[in-house]
Amino acid sequence: MNDVWVKQNNKTLSRNALAAAVALGLTVSAHTEAATIDTGNRDLRVRWDNTVKYSASFRVADVDPNVADASIGPQANTNDGDLNFDKGLISNRLDLLSEFDLRYKKKYGFRVSAATWYDSVYHESNDNPAALGGALINAQSVPAGEFAEETKNLHGQYGEILDAFVYGGFNFGRKQLNVKVGRFTQLYGESLFFGSNAVAGAMTGLDLARALSVPQSEFKEVARPTGQFAAQLQVNSKLTLAAYYQFEWRKSRLPAAGSYFAFADFVDKGGETIILGPGTIVHRTEDITADDSGQFGFQARYKINDYEVGLYAAQFHDKLPQFYVRPGINARDGGIGDYAQVFAEDIKVYGLSVSTLVGETNIAAEMSVRQDMALVATGNTVILPGDTVSDGGDNAAFPRGDTFHFNASMITILNENSIWDAASFIGEFAFNRRLNISENADQLDPLATENASAIQFVFVPDYFQVMPGLDLQVPIGFGYGLDGRSSVNGVLFPAEHGGNASIGLKGDYNRTWRFALNFTKYLGEAGSVIQYDTPVPTLSYKNFHGDRDFISLSVQRTF
Repeated sequence: MNDVWVKQNNKTLSRNALAAAVALGLTVSAHTEAATIDTGNRDLRVRWDNTVKYSASFRVADVDPNVADASIGPQANTNDGDLNFDKGLISNRLDLLSEFDLRYKKKYGFRVSAATWYDSVYHESNDNPAALGGALINAQSVPAGEFAEETKNLHGQYGEILDAFVYGGFNFGRKQLNVKVGRFTQLYGESLFFGSNAVAGAMTGLDLARALSVPQSEFKEVARPTGQFAAQLQVNSKLTLAAYYQFEWRKSRLPAAGSYFAFADFVDKGGETIILGPGTIVHRTEDITADDSGQFGFQARYKINDYEVGLYAAQFHDKLPQFYVRPGINARDGGIGDYAQVFAEDIKVYGLSVSTLVGETNIAAEMSVRQDMALVATGNTVILPGDTVSDGGDNAAFPRGDTFHFNASMITILNENSIWDAASFIGEFAFNRRLNISENADQLDPLATENASAIQFVFVPDYFQVMPGLDLQVPIGFGYGLDGRSSVNGVLFPAEHGGNASIGLKGDYNRTWRFALNFTKYLGEAGSVIQYDTPVPTLSYKNFHGDRDFISLSVQRTF
């Protein structure tokens, strides 16, 4: 999101700053003041933060056979993540986030951040009854009862560079140009939660493994940094122009196959086979990835009195996969073929947004259209016997078409009263419509509807100095699919008439120690992500996490 200046308590705040202020209860690794390194040069500022966090999560609901049938039946491809965990501990994790910032004369700088974590749960055996011969599992590289190596690596022990970029600011008369190059995240538009339904969805992949473990996360909190060059020109006090070109394509990170929040046993990391029937499988092959080139976008924002209007255009490659199942191709190890994740290329988006202040509430809306958007295929898979030609570009075999998207959001801060010392509310409505199907209409999931809508919000009352040095928050979150089964966003949209609700307690002691306790309840009809009682498998559009209610707790400190 870009800045929309609003007035609050006689102070001028940007929409970004206001969102950050009201969403403190949502941050996964919020931290205290940075560790500033004295350089002896007043123009040179160096900071190095290190945040250590311990967290644990516990399952509180039994496995529902409607979600994960333990028998050797049709749910064989969608039950491992559920069956691997009995009630009790599902995560026992230690995280380290390190952030280094260097700034010179407040105009030029460099930033790099990295994260690493270790979760003991994924280094132990799991609870899948396949270990006792009671069910089929898709992983063949490890014995039954163990997590696949890729799943263990991603969830159990991993490290990665997050941000890594340089930036600079330059003045040309009254014009100011800011440039940035490297790996970072930037988001155009006004979306808060449903960025995948907005212009921002063109600009970044998502860490859905993280998003599912922290319900009600804002879109910006789960966006994955991407290699790119970006420039923003402040033409005058009213007009801002911006553009970017990405030289890296990064797919969204899905929960690895067999992990607690996984919804399909063949998807992404840890995915090894699809079971087509008794004794009949296809093996995973290399992804049909999108090109690193060909992703770019433009933005113009103009202030008109109390309103700020934005215009957007972008081209991008999809970050979420569909699947080609190819009997007769690369048959090996008892399989009859292979399957591949495939990603749509060269999707175009054009958008318009407006933001303003109504009383003490910031209101924003955004609408956009997409051309050649990938639509949801039957059961998210396309069967292609003997086909090695189909890809994600001009030879796509999945359905594509044009779509319309609308998001409306609000951010407000509530004054002190007899119930709370302060409070905040942040919420969003999202809608999408399939306008037409331009390619492979016969492959569209038959249960998908033209229209779909959803809402999500977080309400956070604050209680200051409950005891000396201790501030508390009680974040209450809710996300729900209002109507329709999206043929655009698939699993990114809440289940029809389903979703989740959460309530938590967060504390900040002397701005040094932070802790959180949260309970998440999944709502709506529970069911496997795939519906099998149809002539061909389709997406079920039920809540595939319907039996995975959980409690999480964490404590952290920044040095």
